[in-house]
Amino acid sequence: QIPLTFQELSQIATIGNQMGIAAEDLTGLTSTVARFESVSGMSIDSVTQAFGGIAAQTGLASEHFENLGSSIALVGRESNATEAQLVSVIREVAAGGAAAGLAIDEIVGLAGALASLQVPPEHGSRWRWR
Repeated sequence: QIPLTFQELSQIATIGNQMGIAAEDLTGLTSTVARFESVSGMSIDSVTQAFGGIAAQTGLASEHFENLGSSIALVGRESNATEAQLVSVIREVAAGGAAAGLAIDEIVGLAGALASLQVPPEHGSRWRWR
């Protein structure tokens, strides 16, 4: 059971479609975003745009949206950072991390460390990746 209305679920699918998520992948995105939104305190728009943006920056395949949401939730529980802070930092370092060869779970871990230490995201994106 997903604790959202049909209109809210449609909103997720609409935003995902506008971001270029393939039609066959919208069901998975909608389910993941709905569950993540209900525990993170972030808005539907914010979560949908964040997941779509992270996927675009990293090349994350849609079948891994569930893993992304679970990773962010886990790091949020285990660190000194909220899910919203993690998503913000992930969006800042995702492209650089992916270009350096980091997998999405490593990018989430890096974001967790930066967010927990309250290192501004722009400092993390200036690192030299080797």
